Amino acid sequence: MSMSTSTRKLVAVSIVLALAIAAVILVASGRLGHHTTGTRPRSGRYLFDAEFNGPAGSKPSSTLWSAKAYRSDSGTVWNGWRNISEDGHGHLVITADKVDGSWYSGFLSGKTSYTGPRYVEVRAKVAAGDGVWNAPVWEWDVPNGAEGVEDDVVEQLGREPRSYRTTLHAGATVQKGFVNPTGAILSDGFHTYAAAVRPGGVAFYLDGKLIRTIRPAELGGRWGFVTTPMVPNISLAMGGLGGTPTVAGPVSLLVDWIRVAARNP
Repeated sequence: MSMSTSTRKLVAVSIVLALAIAAVILVASGRLGHHTTGTRPRSGRYLFDAEFNGPAGSKPSSTLWSAKAYRSDSGTVWNGWRNISEDGHGHLVITADKVDGSWYSGFLSGKTSYTGPRYVEVRAKVAAGDGVWNAPVWEWDVPNGAEGVEDDVVEQLGREPRSYRTTLHAGATVQKGFVNPTGAILSDGFHTYAAAVRPGGVAFYLDGKLIRTIRPAELGGRWGFVTTPMVPNISLAMGGLGGTPTVAGPVSLLVDWIRVAARNP
């Protein structure tokens, strides 16, 4: 059936309008930096969810997070909120810089604890350079890791650019961990790091692919990861496990989001 000239014009205008709306949506999406994930909360909500979609220069929610202020064993000075901000593109930015011979950086610790089987997931772009110790997400018992129960979902060292570490601590002297080769330079882009915490083990994932599983027997049967109230943490340290810093700095860790979803065991 042929269309009249007016009908053809109306169709053309509709197509142009639809394309313009689609372009606006894509641009807005890019500005927010909001990315999808396979994680879905079992109960319709997350146990913990931080998206970092604030304006440039803003601070992460003080309802969700506290910012540590002390000198760590690595020598890093945790500087409260000063080295922590959001960039207006959907990312948390923690920057480490050297001032008068000391490295200053940021350490966020969650205020909302949770227990039970769960899926802990972060999308992050780690900082590069010798001496850098990235920890985009890790869990410890409340308050402040007093019992020594710790789930290091991802620790990435600048001196090991193509690998990252996963470790479980069941106390001050009981731990099991691995260095996981990836074949990629992890600081070149964003990656999704995750851990499925279960009564029978903790399975670690990189970009949705199973990397490693640690089971209770490997920690002598000590297994408080499901029953102990835990909170998520984000930190960027210099030195310590990262080795002697030779990078000039400043260096920045970017986190797109952190989500903790309840899942069946």
